[in-house]
Amino acid sequence: MSQFQVFLDASGNLTMAAGVVHCLHGTTSYFEVGDDSQAVLPRAGGDTTVQREVSAGASFHGGSGRNYIVKNGPAHPDFPAGYFAPRGPDDWRGPKGAFITKDPGTGDLALNDGTDVLATGSGSIGGSLTGVPSAGTFPITAWAIDGYYSGFGAYYQAVGYPGWVAFHSFTTGDVQVDFYGDPRLFRTGGSTTDPSGVWVANAQSEIDWNGGSPWTYTVAAAGLTGTMSGTTYGEDTYNGGAPFTFDLEAESDMPAWPNAAVTITPYSGTAQGGPYLPTGWQSWQSSVDDSWTVTIDGTGTGEWSDGLDIVATRAADPDRLYDPDGGLWVATAYGEATYGSGDPWAAEAVRTLATPMGGKLYLELTVNGSNEVTAVEGPFFAPLLPANTSTLKVFLIAESDGAGNIRQVWEGPINWIP
Repeated sequence: MSQFQVFLDASGNLTMAAGVVHCLHGTTSYFEVGDDSQAVLPRAGGDTTVQREVSAGASFHGGSGRNYIVKNGPAHPDFPAGYFAPRGPDDWRGPKGAFITKDPGTGDLALNDGTDVLATGSGSIGGSLTGVPSAGTFPITAWAIDGYYSGFGAYYQAVGYPGWVAFHSFTTGDVQVDFYGDPRLFRTGGSTTDPSGVWVANAQSEIDWNGGSPWTYTVAAAGLTGTMSGTTYGEDTYNGGAPFTFDLEAESDMPAWPNAAVTITPYSGTAQGGPYLPTGWQSWQSSVDDSWTVTIDGTGTGEWSDGLDIVATRAADPDRLYDPDGGLWVATAYGEATYGSGDPWAAEAVRTLATPMGGKLYLELTVNGSNEVTAVEGPFFAPLLPANTSTLKVFLIAESDGAGNIRQVWEGPINWIP
C-alpha cells in the first residue's frame, strides 16, 4: 500500500497507512507517522539474497463519531493514547491492547492496559443533552438519546417529561422539539453532528412558558469530554510514581452502538424489506414502517417481527451478536402464512457501509525559526483544520464532507524543504 493511504471500515472509521515526513535539512532526517511498526525490508527464510515485499503498518484514526479519544496523558511511549472503538456494550478497544470499560449501573469508567487498570473516571460520555431557558418557566433540563439513525438523524426524549421529543437532522443540522407532535422549539441549521447550541421558542411556547415574550433554550451536549485519573499501578507504570490525569473525549454525541443500516431482501413474498436503521446494539427498525423490527439475543439468534408476531428467524451465531448479516432469515409458520401465501420463503440481511462524519485527517508539523521540522504529530481527525502559524504547519491527508464523500488529498511520502 502507498504511504498515508486511507481506508474505511464498515462503521465509517478511517484507517491510514504509515508514512514518512522526509525533511531535507542541512542533514536529511525523517519522521515516521502511523502505527509503531517499521516499514523495513525483511529477509525471507534466512536467504540473504531474497527480500519480502515491503508492507507499511496502518493506524486507526476514528471518524465514525462513536469512538473515545484518550489524549494529554503521560509522555511514556507505552501509554495507550489514541482512538478507542466500541466492540460491544460498555466496551471500547484501543491502541497497544488497551481497553475502556464502563459500569452501566454507576457510569464508572476504567482504562486497562491488558495487565491492570491504569486509570479510572466516572460519568456518562455522549448520548445526552442538558438545556437552560433564557427566561420563563420551561421545566425540562435533561434529554436522553432515544434513537439514532445513520444518515438521517437522532431523536432525544426529555427526561421525566413524556411526549417531549427533540429531533436532530444529520443532513441539515436542524433541531425541532415537539410536544406530542406539536412543534415548540427550533434550531435552524448548524452542526450536523452536534445538536447543542441555541434553540428558539415558537409563539406558542412564548405564551406557555414566558408570558408571551421571546425566550431561547441553550443546550449543551453533556459529558462530551471528561477526565480520568491514574491508579497507583498507572502512576508507577507510566509516570514514575507521580499522580496524573488525562482527557477522555467522545468523538460526538452519537451512541456507541453500530451505526450502519441493514438492508433486508426477502427472496419471495411480501414481508417488509428495505433498509432497517439501528436503534441499539442488537436492534433495528424499518425506515418505512417502525412496527417492523429486527432483534438479536445473547446467543446471536435473530428474530424479525412485524409488530404482531415473529415473521422469520436467523439461527444462533455467536460471532454475529451485533450484526444481522450471515445465514438465512427463514420464515416461521406465521411468516409463511401471512407473507408467503403459505409457502416457505427466506431473506438475507446485508449491513451497509457507514461513512465518516464531516472532518479533516491531517498532520501537524512543528518548525523552528529556520523553517526546519522539529516534530511531527498526528494524524488527527477534526471538523476543521487548525490555522497555520509561524511554528505550526498543517498537512491535509484526507477529508470527508459528512454526506458520504471522502477524498484522499495526499498519498505518498511528504518531502519538506526549508
